[in-house]
Amino acid sequence: MQVGGCEPNAASYRMMVLKVLTAMLASRHCPRLDTFECLVTGLLKCGQINDACFVLEEMEKRNMQFHLEAWEALVMGACGEDIVAGDVATDLDSAH
Repeated sequence: MQVGGCEPNAASYRMMVLKVLTAMLASRHCPRLDTFECLVTGLLKCGQINDACFVLEEMEKRNMQFHLEAWEALVMGACGEDIVAGDVATDLDSAH
């Protein structure tokens, strides 16, 4: 892309990351849990809800679950400081 004179933007990089993830999973390689957590958090911060759901679904297929701290960060990012994220995250964790 850059060789052709085009500068990639955030959407280009995001698409590449998801394609790499898909290729990894198809070849039976699996990222570490913290990589999945970073992906979901970053996608949600960028408003990419569908892509974040895809990553969460892939995690679920592999019986991988976020740590409580990761859920707290997601809840805080989505809801702001108006709620007690720890309580909501604990409820989410115990419901799963």
